[in-house]
Parts: sequence; C-alpha cells; structure tokens
Amino acid sequence: MEQTNADKRDDPLARVLGGIGLAGCLLVIVADLVGTLASDHVGIIRDTISDAAAGGRFDWLVDLGLYAFALAALAAAAGLWRWKADGWDWKLGQFTLLGLSIAVALVAGYEAYNRPEGLPDIHRYLVYALGALFPATVWLTSDGLADRRDWLKPTLRVLAVVWLIAGPFLYAIPTAWDGAYERVLATAMVAWFALVAWLIYTRPGEAD
Repeated sequence: MEQTNADKRDDPLARVLGGIGLAGCLLVIVADLVGTLASDHVGIIRDTISDAAAGGRFDWLVDLGLYAFALAALAAAAGLWRWKADGWDWKLGQFTLLGLSIAVALVAGYEAYNRPEGLPDIHRYLVYALGALFPATVWLTSDGLADRRDWLKPTLRVLAVVWLIAGPFLYAIPTAWDGAYERVLATAMVAWFALVAWLIYTRPGEAD
C-alpha cells in the first residue's frame, strides 16, 4: 500500500502510546502463560485468569501482566482519541473505548478474590461491562480503523458479532474447561488492542 502524508508525518506521542500498547499486549500473554504453566496449583485449561491471579506461586506475574494490559488499553484509548475520523460511530466508539479501557483497568486492580477489604465484589459486573463494551467498540471503530483496508472492516465486525455471542457462554462452560474458553475470548480482545496499538504506532499522522 502506498504511503500517504498521514503515514509519513511523525508524532512522537503517537509512537509512545502505540509502543506502550504493543508492549502491554505482549506482556499480558507471556505473563499468563508463564505464570499459569509454572504454577502447581492452577491450570491453563481448567482455571480462569482470575483464578491464576489469585493463587499459586506466580500469581504476582499474572497480576503484572494484567496491569500491563490495563496500561495498554488506556494507551490505546488515548491514542485513538487523538485520531481524526468522521462519523457518529467513530465518536461514539471513542467513548465506548474509554469505558472499556477503564473497565479493563478496574478488573486488573480490583480482583475478584483479592479486592480491598470492606469493598463490594464488583468483578462480575466489570466482566459484564467488558462483554458489552468490547464488541460495541470493535464494531463502532471498525470503519475508521479500516481506512483503505477493505478486508479489515468486515473482519472486525465479524469479530464483534462472534465475541458478543460467545461471551455469555463463558458462564455455561464446565469448570474443567472454562479457563481455556476464557483465554480464547481474552486472546481475541488482546489481539484487537494490539492491532489498534500497531495502527497508532505506524500511522501517527492520523492524530491531530
């Protein structure tokens, strides 16, 4: 694809935000794999990410990965907020992305099994928020992200629909398999954030 002026213009802040996003997405995958596989108490198939973050020798590593991903989500939200794009869907998508990034940060810092003493358990409600905000954000921002990439818009919209349908089934999956199912959903989310971070990093000229 031929470079445009938007591709060629440099923006150090966009590079930083994109780099943070990419690093955070990589770290959360590595931390979950290493922390879970190295633990004697949790399994990558049977135990959810929250289980891995709440028990075992390397729960601190899983926590670290979640914090890194929360930072990546916030960086992606900040990076896309600076992009120039038209349409009500893009503008609404910026707000849903902001809400999504805040929900991710709260999930990371407010664990289901390690919440601050005296505070209510809102983990389930945060998961519900992720289940609604993520597919909405993917759909609403698909047109703007797919600029001059004809294949990307339908791909993202298929992801949004599949994730919206598949997400609620997490609570119906047998506990022996729910860890694997959740990680498939989580990997799709991380992949989308990584794509956004990559676009922010490689197309800094889109920002104001």
